[in-house]
Amino acid sequence: MTPSGGALVGPRFRSRVVVQEVYADGARLTELSALVDNGQFGLRLAGRLPLAEVAVAHERLAAGGVRGRLVLVP
Repeated sequence: MTPSGGALVGPRFRSRVVVQEVYADGARLTELSALVDNGQFGLRLAGRLPLAEVAVAHERLAAGGVRGRLVLVP
């Protein structure tokens, strides 16, 4: 933080700010699920890991080069 309380953001600090809003939308989730089931919407899956291996998932993502999503399975 700067003395004035502002965040240190910019190329000098190699930081970025991402703001996301998430809300429940069961109807939209049902629609997307049907598209996936029908093969109209593809998902790129990089792998599945047991929930106990969450640290491994974080390491893989931090290392970079992961193409797709890592799914943690309980």
